[in-house]
Amino acid sequence: MLQQLVAERWMHARSGTAFALTPALRESYAEGDDEELSDVALRDAALASLRHFADLAPQRLLFSHFGPVSHVGSALEEAAEELRDWVDGVKETRTNALDLDHAVTMLRERTAERYGRLYTDPDLDEKFEVLNSTAANINGINRWLDKLEAAQVAP
Repeated sequence: MLQQLVAERWMHARSGTAFALTPALRESYAEGDDEELSDVALRDAALASLRHFADLAPQRLLFSHFGPVSHVGSALEEAAEELRDWVDGVKETRTNALDLDHAVTMLRERTAERYGRLYTDPDLDEKFEVLNSTAANINGINRWLDKLEAAQVAP
């Protein structure tokens, strides 16, 4: 698919929907630079993916580290909220130029109320950090944001 895009300079979106920073997207926002608007497009793509799961109306979702979930609708809504909150939090750590240790502390403080028992139960907290650490989440979102920035600098 990528080769086709490079060779032909266009690609058919399988779902019929594509997300990108386009002149139409720029015109629909009163303010924001290319980085902010690209972030809007990619976040919209991730949220559309979650909506696509919801449209399929599955009876269960299977998460590798949480196991099966039968309350699919609310799980997908929570996932969308988590996506927004984590990206916003990591952006804040970048704006404040925090090192990883300070970023982890800030995001754990920011999410302490939401995750409640996770942080107050040492065994559960340790298990979560092994399976899905805060630092790994921050690093992953930072890599994604770095790619966004690099794509905007490239000719």
